[in-house]
Amino acid sequence: MMRPIEGFFASRNPYAVQVSGPIAFRAGLDGLAVSRFGWGDLDTGFVDNVRSNPAQVLAYVFPFVTGNSAIRVCCGGARFVRPGVGVTFLRSGDYWVRFQGGAQAGQPVYASLVDGSPISGQATNAELTRWFVATNAPPGGLAIISTTTKVTT
Repeated sequence: MMRPIEGFFASRNPYAVQVSGPIAFRAGLDGLAVSRFGWGDLDTGFVDNVRSNPAQVLAYVFPFVTGNSAIRVCCGGARFVRPGVGVTFLRSGDYWVRFQGGAQAGQPVYASLVDGSPISGQATNAELTRWFVATNAPPGGLAIISTTTKVTT
């Protein structure tokens, strides 16, 4: 297993990029938190950590972008991409993510409708993703989420 780095690949299993519409995906007008889930608009190409349109697609915002000053750190250590900067928007794969409330292997992963943060197990104000929790994590800890492996407890 690779060294855990929040937001990065957790295995060498296959992953897939979400196909955009006529315009490549980029951070929305308010910027975009990385290592979280986002909702992308296929018509405008904007990705935000909150859903504003039922036609938006849900995917994972990978924390790698090009450009030296594209990512800034603020708000308790969260990393944000500046508005308009291109992002890698992933629809499947295995990633290390931080669960503020902890995580239990085998649970489905939900995306907070408030800020895109991952939630282990069913939650209000959250949308079910295609990911499952693959490893346990204490509150505030890192766990692997996966679309390729569903661990049962």
